[in-house]
Amino acid sequence: MHVSSTAWLLAVFISSAILLFAMLYWVTHSYLMHEVDERLLGEVAELHSIGRDEAIAEIAALSRRDVASSRPYGPFDADRKWLAGNIPVLPDAREDKPFYYDQEVSDGNRMRETHFRGIIIPAHGGLRIVVGHSIDEILGFDRTLVNMLCVGLTLIIILAVGCGATLNAMSNRRIRAISLTVREIMAGQLSRRLPTRGTHHDLDRLAGIVNTMLAEIERLIAEARGVCAGIAHDLRTPMTRLRAGLERARRRSDTVADYEDPADAAILQSDVVLNRFTALLRIAEIEADGRRASFTDVSLDTVFRDVVDL
Repeated sequence: MHVSSTAWLLAVFISSAILLFAMLYWVTHSYLMHEVDERLLGEVAELHSIGRDEAIAEIAALSRRDVASSRPYGPFDADRKWLAGNIPVLPDAREDKPFYYDQEVSDGNRMRETHFRGIIIPAHGGLRIVVGHSIDEILGFDRTLVNMLCVGLTLIIILAVGCGATLNAMSNRRIRAISLTVREIMAGQLSRRLPTRGTHHDLDRLAGIVNTMLAEIERLIAEARGVCAGIAHDLRTPMTRLRAGLERARRRSDTVADYEDPADAAILQSDVVLNRFTALLRIAEIEADGRRASFTDVSLDTVFRDVVDL
């Protein structure tokens, strides 16, 4: 596998992991905030029609609970004056719409900044009631989730880079082995074959195709060698006779008439050699689909009878 291809695959894999983790964080955070907003909107229906005195008394009681610091209340009159509860200031926000705000809350002997999600509920006589819900636990969970996702993403990146480097090294090792075998084949060792592992890997399938092609090439070369040997054997006899006849004529002939018979014999042997070459050329033309002369229709039953007789 090429280095650039490995790098692209790693980039796509890591980007997909980052996108997946970002979606996980967004879905989790949105769900938790939605639960808080549902609780705040449920307070709207409960406190929307409450009277001034009843609201002050009820909120004063709610402010003395153990969870008052995480679920504060605060009623305000039409002049934004604080009336009761543990929300001292009326936030500048739209009514009946959840919003974020911060407020200092007593934590033992010290004050700490706390993050809230709140809603302003309009009531009778210009009364406005602020209901809050601490989201520090959600923000803490978000930070923990982000840390876990970062650790997980780091491990995934390390694992992906390690796997990519390992796969790249394995592919390069196989390519080097294939390249070495190809060089040996090019040097004349036609019996060599590309190494395979017996798997369905792309390189294995490609090596199998190439090995089939090499086997066919080796067979064709062997056939060519056999044809060359056959041609040499066929031409050896007439050429030997031709040479022997010419040597006898040179040693024994004294007159022009004495050369006539050896010359005729030499011409005859030359015709035999030429007929061999003509037959070879005709075979080559037929195999190349370049010759159609002297082709006629043949009765297959006659051929079949001849084969049976043979």
